[in-house]
Amino acid sequence: IRKRIYKFPKMGVKAKMIAVTTTSGTGSEVTPFAVVTDDATGQKYPLADYALTPDMAIVDANLVMDMPKSLCAFGG
Repeated sequence: IRKRIYKFPKMGVKAKMIAVTTTSGTGSEVTPFAVVTDDATGQKYPLADYALTPDMAIVDANLVMDMPKSLCAFGG
């Protein structure tokens, strides 16, 4: 994360980010990593920056109750 290809200037105060998990087991709702997918090509672009770390994470068991068993098994 410390070595970046390019840098963005600080633009001021960032908005608070709240992540809501829709799967369980990955912990991705509290990490500084993200993946953006180009729908046209299917190409995935990984992002890593401490600015992406959410300020708060909401884990609601009701959101994962109807998750397919296979997805639950893959997530951990």
